[in-house]
Amino acid sequence: MEGNASGIFAGTVRGGRSVKASDSVSLPVRFACGCSCTTMLATSIMPTMMPNRFLLLSSAMLALLCGVAESQVLPFLGGDRVGISALAALKIPPDARGAAMGQAMAAVASTPAAAFWNPALLVESPDGFLFSYNPHNAEHTHLFAAGAYGLDADNHIGISLLRYGVPDMAVTTETQPFGTGQTFRARDVAASVSFAHRFTDQFSAGATLRFADESIAGLSARGVLVDIGTLYRTGLGSLRFAVAVQNFGGHIQPKGEVKTMQGDHATFDEFYPPTVFTIGFGYELVDDTAQRLTTALSLNHPNDNEENITLGAEYSLRPMESWEGALLVRAGYNANADAGDISAGGGVSIPLFNGYALTCDYSWVRQPVLQNLQGVTVGVAYAPQK
Repeated sequence: MEGNASGIFAGTVRGGRSVKASDSVSLPVRFACGCSCTTMLATSIMPTMMPNRFLLLSSAMLALLCGVAESQVLPFLGGDRVGISALAALKIPPDARGAAMGQAMAAVASTPAAAFWNPALLVESPDGFLFSYNPHNAEHTHLFAAGAYGLDADNHIGISLLRYGVPDMAVTTETQPFGTGQTFRARDVAASVSFAHRFTDQFSAGATLRFADESIAGLSARGVLVDIGTLYRTGLGSLRFAVAVQNFGGHIQPKGEVKTMQGDHATFDEFYPPTVFTIGFGYELVDDTAQRLTTALSLNHPNDNEENITLGAEYSLRPMESWEGALLVRAGYNANADAGDISAGGGVSIPLFNGYALTCDYSWVRQPVLQNLQGVTVGVAYAPQK
């Protein structure tokens, strides 16, 4: 356990392949292309579509995000090993909609779960709350709850809670490999608060402050992390462009003491948080009163794994003109994964009263080696008729 206590769930990788700490990493492609490339992209698309007074602000925000990515994300991929981060539960998709759409949510999240994917998208979310239950292999359980509230038309806040836990496990030693009669627990928890502001009809930005704790058998690794996100509506139909940095923060070091036959150990290595730099796109191929087809693409650049491309789609059908609800079908694909590469799911939105609606979503994610993953999300949204 020495030096590796905070890697409790290191085999679970968000959007990438499963890894071991001994794996090496190669860099065939750099999606971010460095700070200058992304800043050039931002400044090249915005002048013709955005007032000049907001051009500088939006470009500065994107430049800041690129600087964060350069300092926190990109250097670690070149020379360090993959699978080196702590707090691995923060890489698991928390809601059924995001899991079913292949985690390509940076530009299309539109529920309180936006606080996880990209806090800037809270301006797109109706007021409400949701709860997710995602059972994993070996009786592991992933729980997530989130809420969103609009202070006014341009300012929105969100909160979220996450817990990932496993059943009690038997303590074994070198001399008692079948158990000592004692048990221990392992779990991850995180609590977050988010804020988003709409600067114009086209540009929004947001941030999340997150406290996370990972513990196992008396050891605990804690950290305070920050998410930063932006959303830009290009004006080309419904096309939008998003940039997000998730789980940015300082090193995480386990605290506590472990007793072994070699003696007591109270000093452990430091680990990086699971920082991810994401560029996302979203577009409605079809959007009318009866149906909507949303497509999404995300380019993900994690600090502890290879880059990956995720694709997602959601088809929403309103079967009857007199019914305000909708039936939804979703699918996703991860182009660089040997586990969790294909996903699917569906959902239903049922109108209740006075603008309230009940939402129920389901996800299925293929795992070729372990058991396929399934998840359920139930929520209530409030979107009064305008």
